Amino acid sequence: MNARIVTRLAAVMLFLVCAAAAQYVQHRAVRGMVKFHDGEPVRGAAVQLKNMKTLDVRSFVTQSDGQFHFESLSTSVDYELRARYRGKFGPAKTLSQFSSRELEKVDLTVPE
Repeated sequence: MNARIVTRLAAVMLFLVCAAAAQYVQHRAVRGMVKFHDGEPVRGAAVQLKNMKTLDVRSFVTQSDGQFHFESLSTSVDYELRARYRGKFGPAKTLSQFSSRELEKVDLTVPE
């Protein structure tokens, strides 16, 4: 009987610890615009977001306003952002895990 109580108590405590830890899992997002060097927005640019820990890549194709966004990004990982247009990449930018912002604004440029 004593072993049952200890087992149940341990299970409840484990559940509470997991529930408490889950509330501290945070996510962030990044938004921005892809532009030519003259500031004009780029329609049809492919924005690549690379997770520098797993090397997974997510992509977003810009619409006429040149805007892009990525949601639900881990706060414990660095990400690299690059834009490609007509086969040419613009310079990469890094989204650091040390940034405390929930929403980052990053604009990218591509060669014409």
